[in-house]
This record gives sequence, C-alpha cells and structure tokens, in this order.
Amino acid sequence: MTPENSSLSKLSQTEITKRRKLPIAIMLVVLAITYVFIPILFFLNDPDEAVSVKNYLAYFTNENAVISFVIGLIGVYFAASTFHYLHVPRQVDFYESQPITRKSRFNSLVLNNLVSFVVPYIIFVFLGLVITATTGVNLIANGQVWGSTLAYVVVFTAFYAITSLAMLITGNTAIAMLGTIFFATLEWIIMVVVNSFYSEFTVTGDSTVHTWTAFTNPWSQCFSSGSQPSYRGIAVNLLITLVYLLLAYYAYQHRKNELAGTAIVYEWIKQAVKVVVVLLASTIGAVMVYSMTNKSVIGGVLGAIIVGFLMAFILEIIFKFDIIAWKNHFAESAILVVLGIGVFLGLRYGGHQYDTWVPSEDQLASVALATSEDSYSNYYLGNKETDAESYAKVYMKLSASSQLLALAKKSTENTIVERNDYDGDHSGSEMLSFIYRLKNGKTQVRSYYVKRSDLKTYFEGVSQTAAFKKGFFPIYHDAAIQNNLDSVTFSYRNGEQTIQRQNGQLYQEFKQSYLTDLKQWDYNLASTKKPIGQVDVSWRQNGKKRKVSYPVYASYTKTVAFLKKNKLYSSKALSVNKQNPIEFYPNQDY
Repeated sequence: MTPENSSLSKLSQTEITKRRKLPIAIMLVVLAITYVFIPILFFLNDPDEAVSVKNYLAYFTNENAVISFVIGLIGVYFAASTFHYLHVPRQVDFYESQPITRKSRFNSLVLNNLVSFVVPYIIFVFLGLVITATTGVNLIANGQVWGSTLAYVVVFTAFYAITSLAMLITGNTAIAMLGTIFFATLEWIIMVVVNSFYSEFTVTGDSTVHTWTAFTNPWSQCFSSGSQPSYRGIAVNLLITLVYLLLAYYAYQHRKNELAGTAIVYEWIKQAVKVVVVLLASTIGAVMVYSMTNKSVIGGVLGAIIVGFLMAFILEIIFKFDIIAWKNHFAESAILVVLGIGVFLGLRYGGHQYDTWVPSEDQLASVALATSEDSYSNYYLGNKETDAESYAKVYMKLSASSQLLALAKKSTENTIVERNDYDGDHSGSEMLSFIYRLKNGKTQVRSYYVKRSDLKTYFEGVSQTAAFKKGFFPIYHDAAIQNNLDSVTFSYRNGEQTIQRQNGQLYQEFKQSYLTDLKQWDYNLASTKKPIGQVDVSWRQNGKKRKVSYPVYASYTKTVAFLKKNKLYSSKALSVNKQNPIEFYPNQDY
C-alpha cells in the first residue's frame, strides 16, 4: 500500500464526521425543533381535522418559507465550516502537508456533508409526519409533502455548492459570505435594473410584467410554483449544485496555499467582481437619484458618480484589508463609473424609443385592446381568475386598421404629455392597453392615456365590431358556466336593491337576450349612458365561487323583458350616482 493510499484509508467518512461534530449537532437540534417539537407543541391539540390538514400541509410543504430559509442557512453553514480551514494559514499548512490528493479530500468532504444532512433530514421529516398522524391526519404518503421535501433537499445542496465556491475563491470567511450573497442575489439585482427601465424610463410600459423566476437563486426556484413542489425548480437547483460544485472543485485544484487570509485568491475574479458591482451600483445610483429628482438627467449622473465611486472605494478597501487602499486603481474605477453613466443614458434613450414606437400595419397580425384600470367584471381563463388584459390577449383579435394605428400614435403623444404632468388628474382620458401581435410571432404591450375625443373619432367603429365584443364581454366564452349550470345564481342589482334567484335553467334564455341587446353596445352608449342596473351570474367551480357581471342599459329591451318575466327586475327609481357605469364613462361623473 502506497503512503497516499494509507492516508486515504484514514480519511474515512467516520473520521470526517467526528471532526464535524459541532455543525452536525447544531443541524440536528434545528431539525428536531422544526419537525418534532413544533408539531408536538402547536398541532397535537388542534381539534378541527379540516384545519389540521390545511395547517399540516402548509407546514410540511413549500408554503412554509421559514423552513426553506433555515435549510438554506444550514447549507451555507455546512460549506463555510467545511472549508474554513483554507482561510487559516496554519490549518492550511497542516492539512495540505498530508499525503492526500485535493481531489480525494474534496470528494470526501462534499459526500460527507451531503449525507450528513440528507439522511437525518428525511428521518426527521418522517418523525414529524408520524407525530401528525397521531391526530388522525395521515400525510405520510402525501406526494405534495415528499415533493416539497425533495425541493428542500436541493435548496440545501444548491446553497452548499454556492457557498463552497465562495469559500474556495476567497481567503477570508467573511468575504466568502459576501460572495455567497453576491452569487445568490446577482440575478435579482439585474431584475431590479430591468424593471427600473419600464417603471422609470418609459411611460407606456408596465414594470410588473418584466419579472422572472431567478434561475440562480435556490429559494426562488423552491417557491416558483406556489404551494406545490416545482419539479422544474428542483431540476434547476440540481443544475446549480452540479455547476457550482464543479467550479468549486476547479478553484480548489488551482488555489495557492499562501493566499490564505487574503480577500480573493484569484486576481481575475477581483477584476470581474469590481466590473460587475461598480457598473450595477452606478446604474442603480443613477436610477434612484433620477427618480427622486423628478427625472433630472443631471441628478442621475450625480447619483451614478457618488454611488459608483463609493462602491469602487469600498471594494478596493476590502480587497486589501486596508482603508488607505480606497484610491487604488482610481482610473479603472473612473472608467467603470463612466460606463455606468453610459448605461443610465442608454436606458433613458431606450425608454424614449420604447414609448414612441408604434408598429406599422405591415408588421401587425392583429391587435387587442383592454382597459388598464378596474374592470366592470371578473374574467376567467379556464379555472383561473385573470384580468381584462390577459383575457383580451386570448380572445380579442382586431384587424390592424389605419384607425387603430392612428389612435395608437395620438395616444402615444398624449401619454408622454400626461405622464410628465405630475399634477394632472387625467380626467379627459381613458387608460387602455394596446396588445400588438406581430407577424414575427412576438407580442408587445403598451399602455396609453387615450383622449376621449380620440376614442370618439377612432374607436367607436372598433367598439361596434364582434371581434372587440368577444374579447371584452365574458358572455361569449362561458364554457365554465355551461358546465356548472346546477350551481348558477342570478342577481340583479340596481344600486339600492338586489334580487337573487338560483336557477341554471334560465341561463340560456338570459344569454340569448343579452347577446341580442349587445349588438347595440358601442363606445357612444358606454360613454354617454349609465346602466340602470347590473346582472351578476355566479356559479361554483372546483369548490370556488365564480362571478361575472353584465351592465344593463335602459335600451336593453330583451334583457329587461327577461328580468321582468323571471321576477328579477327592480324598477325602483335611483339617483344617477348610484348607477354603476361600465368602462369609458367619464371618470368625473362617478
């Protein structure tokens, strides 16, 4: 047996475990509190079985953000405690003098850490489920629970891998923790910059739709499907684990022992970190001050200079552990700040281009319009409640007429003026979303303040078309109601009185009457007349109550006749302010 093999036989999993008693003991205490003591203290005395099922599922599945957070921290702690010796010169000299390859040491340590967590974790989850089963709520065979358990395991492995890389490219544990935060949050920070483009530099964009699930953050992946375990998220976290462990292994193979105790052991990583951090800091600083100074370009430039240089100075101090080092590489810092200013100015220019863009008729396949403010009715797509814009994206397909494009161009100009008028009340305009479906397969959405005078000129003809009405009134797509007629309830509200009847058999007659009356609906009617009342059609679907609403105008003779025939009509006289208008009615008259 060679000396190296002899040493390898001593680096057994048992020996590694003995050396790691404290981290493992802390983990066992945390798991015991989480999966044994808390279920005993809070759940065993719950008398309501239905509540117990809901509580237990929420506790053992992805709904419990606390568990995911704790498990992520355990992963960070395990990696930090495992590779901490590389940051202490005397310990590095001791361990690296042993006749054992770095490959063998790395593989043995990683394997020990993963097994030391996964096996006890599964045992404690099972114990927690056994405890809950004593209350009569047996979730031991529940797939959602075990799917979430798997999701939590890969949260641990992903954070363990991320922190391992941070530990192996640095020479100081505190700096490594900053590195872990950097790796786990970088994509979130980039997302903030992307959203700032739509929220701060455009007036026709919507920042809420330009987000995504951060691929490089294990917690985001864990919760990417709500309370259900995300198997896509599990796969992504496994990929994070593999990639970061491979990078950590490479970093370990090439790091120099004499750099233990320094901030970062690879010079090129220092440069990469500085470029990314200073660029982002100067850009975010510019956006923040730009926003706080009422869109002042000078303010944005000053924000980039102050925040960018401050971050550059802090990084230089960290790299050298010397406060005097703040002035190192000043020219490099200045170049990065100037680039940050360039990004800021680029965002501002891009925002102007974004706002003034209107596609040509040749580029468009179809268009949809939707009200961007509170809608007169609920909308549903399949089993899920949605909004007017999402509904129109599916069901409204208007031809790309010159009238629509003229309305879009005028609305673009009006929106820029109104958005920059911070004291304006916009009472002369209606907020509409234009959904452009391009022939290249892409979809672009713009939100405009549309003048009522322009609506009268360019939109009235569009509002009379069947294509518009089919994407605006839910009665055209009522499969959910038709499949649940036994639970349908009619309610007629006229502001002071509500009359209700549960009778699904009446629905077909109501639908026919209302569709006949809808032929007369257009922008002129909606903008000059208030409804005399409103019909609410509600039903139950998959245990949930659903409801859609339909305005009734005095000229809707077929619908009024239906209501009177079925004793749903109220003829009580009402003051105008108690009648609920549909969209397009002037706001100041509410």
